Amino acid sequence: MANLFPCPNTQCGYQFDADMLPAAAMVTCPLCRTRFPYRAARPVPAAVVEDQTSGDAPPPMTSRVVNVRSQPKSGGILITMLWIVGSGLLMLGVLYWMHKLSTQQPNRGRSQEINLERMNIRMDPFPPGWEEDMKPREGMELNVFARKRSSPDGWIGLFAEDFKDRNPRAGEMKDRMLSRLKNYGRNMNFVELSDAKWLGQPGQAYQFQGDFNDSPVLGECVAVSHKGIGYIFYAWATDRDWEAVKGELLEMRGRVKLANYRDKWTEEKSNTKVYTNQKPAYTIEDMDAAWQMAAVVEEGMPSKKTDYNVDPKEIDPAASFAFRAKFQIKVGGDTRQIPAEAKALVVELPQGGDPLETIKKHVIERIKKDYANDPPEIKLEPLAKSPANISLPNSGPQMARLLFIDPLNKEDRHMYIISAINVEGMTVGIETDVLERNGSYVEEWMVHLAGSLKAGK
Repeated sequence: MANLFPCPNTQCGYQFDADMLPAAAMVTCPLCRTRFPYRAARPVPAAVVEDQTSGDAPPPMTSRVVNVRSQPKSGGILITMLWIVGSGLLMLGVLYWMHKLSTQQPNRGRSQEINLERMNIRMDPFPPGWEEDMKPREGMELNVFARKRSSPDGWIGLFAEDFKDRNPRAGEMKDRMLSRLKNYGRNMNFVELSDAKWLGQPGQAYQFQGDFNDSPVLGECVAVSHKGIGYIFYAWATDRDWEAVKGELLEMRGRVKLANYRDKWTEEKSNTKVYTNQKPAYTIEDMDAAWQMAAVVEEGMPSKKTDYNVDPKEIDPAASFAFRAKFQIKVGGDTRQIPAEAKALVVELPQGGDPLETIKKHVIERIKKDYANDPPEIKLEPLAKSPANISLPNSGPQMARLLFIDPLNKEDRHMYIISAINVEGMTVGIETDVLERNGSYVEEWMVHLAGSLKAGK
């Protein structure tokens, strides 16, 4: 009769045959894989074996090959089914996460093709010889790729950022594009390139020069945005190799293409702030929620450092509203830089001839008041080039982009964007200005505010 005993795992139905196990060993259950020490009762040997053939003498001990026999009780099938179901669920989980990662990370198979659904782009396969280079990828925080070709050496890199329910402003993209270069390199210099276009979208582009890892480099970068995502492409080489590889590096930029994963994307405009005036009746909209309206703090009431505490009439007796907008510039991740600050005034003047010329002359007269008794000649010249590559709207109020250069300090240069309408016998205008060097950061806000002016409520 078999000498059976159960697996020590109470949830397991397997039974061992003690006669088939060694006298002492670590045993593993073949069903649930539980390991446990096993020690059989030690046999008592006879002191003297007189007659091995005698029925009273114990049989000689012989070594045996262990052949464990499976004798499951009721419940063994249930345990087996649970193992099968659990393994299936585990496999489905692995397949799910493999699919999810494939849509969030570049698909780099043997062809090195990139298909990044979350960033709505795809890229043709890299030619042979292009290898991943982690040093610039980490140093410049290039979250899509950084690749290098050899003989002669050349590099390309791609960064993308999802701005969710809105398109990034030109200033934001410029800030991200140049700060990565400043953070990774040293002695960086930039020259803006005109008529920048990539992925079928207008953008901003710069030629850059500096030192990467103590090697002098030359290169180009371009930034565009589409359906809520900003894209930045970098191409560079050592200064002695740039002309030799420039054509190939910029050709690689053309391999990046927009996908169709965001065909139904629309921009949210829920943060628009509306300001109305009763007489004359006109409306202003801050679609970016970027402008802070000036207000006089009542006596005895606390004020915050962020408040714009000023009476518009003290700036200009003809002003009805005053606004201020700030953009925090980052250099190498440092947010302690002086913000780019733009200011705006809404003025009401007796109606003259051309409304835009009326507002322009008013701005010139106010600038003159900043000088002593004998002010120099003040000019507001048309500024054809937009710092942020933004066109003035064709519909709405009359608008102009102007440049003021201080006659006494040529380094003091201001960009003005003004708009004007005639309403109820008055000329109403919006005057926005910023230091020209900061124009790219806030110009979009200025254009939107000035362009929103309309008669009525």
